[in-house]
Amino acid sequence: MFRLVCRLLVASVLLASCWIAEAQEDPFTTLFGDGDRLDAGPDERPGEDDVRLVGLRLGSLKLTGTLTAYERPEGLCVVASELFNAVDAPVDVDDEGARGWFLARERTIDIDFAGKSVRLGRGDPISLEARTFATPDGWCLTGSALSDILPIDFSYDSGALTLRMEPREPLPLEARLEREAVRARLESTGAKARPDYEEIDNPYQWLSWPTADISLDLRAGPQGIRTDRNLELAGDLLLATARLRSARNEDGSAGIRLSLERVFEPAAPGLQPRQLRFGDISGLAQPIISRG
Repeated sequence: MFRLVCRLLVASVLLASCWIAEAQEDPFTTLFGDGDRLDAGPDERPGEDDVRLVGLRLGSLKLTGTLTAYERPEGLCVVASELFNAVDAPVDVDDEGARGWFLARERTIDIDFAGKSVRLGRGDPISLEARTFATPDGWCLTGSALSDILPIDFSYDSGALTLRMEPREPLPLEARLEREAVRARLESTGAKARPDYEEIDNPYQWLSWPTADISLDLRAGPQGIRTDRNLELAGDLLLATARLRSARNEDGSAGIRLSLERVFEPAAPGLQPRQLRFGDISGLAQPIISRG
């Protein structure tokens, strides 16, 4: 009796070992059972396992970072409605097709998703067979199909999940994005109140041609006609700035005022003159003291 029990135990252990070994040799059976397997072929509709959120870049400019696309054996397939919106193409997309234009109104785009073809302008239809697929987010187009429809070459970097665009023609989108980038950079760094103008060396001279500021005021009233004449000359004289003013006084006579001014460049710290003024000088107005 004891020997029979031992034999049954050994047989049970051997059967269990065989079953475990068979399961280990086939992980799919271990996880999902031994039912019939279905392999999705290239013509199957893209599913949730194929979806990717990729970035769209135009040179160094980033258009979007959440462009919906699907990885296919034929290449990355981008949802058409999102792509046209990202490149500012006025193209309306629905379940049957897409209609609109790009760069110029005569450059029309007419896509037939059911017929898998596209007509550009008045040209012959271009086949989109195996280059457009229906997805849960709408119809998508592969990079080669997009390059045939738009004057843009598309390349996909699967490692960086980035779709790059190389325009074959100038795009208005580029100018707009560059303006926005400059505006954002100025707002972040803070624009200066005025530009940094180049400093021009202008040393004092013994004598230079003056600049003139002349004003003439003519008034007519009950007291008759009154004229006010003002003349101001400014220039270099004796290594200083000379100002000559001639204005009409209250008594009608001409008053002439002359002043010389010299401003010194900043030097080493210490007690040093910064400005010298001679002649008819107007002092600062004080609340109590009259003007000098």
